[in-house]
Amino acid sequence: MLTVNYTSFRDNMKNYMDKVTDDYETVIVTRKNNKNVVMLSEESYNN
Repeated sequence: MLTVNYTSFRDNMKNYMDKVTDDYETVIVTRKNNKNVVMLSEESYNN
């Protein structure tokens, strides 16, 4: 599981999306006021 702030995620979105889909990595994007987001592949979501 990776944790990344919003700015870094935005600047490197393709790279993080590739990690999620190719390496089955889960990414937590931290945002202000603890309104975080979790990204996982569709394949993982469907399982």
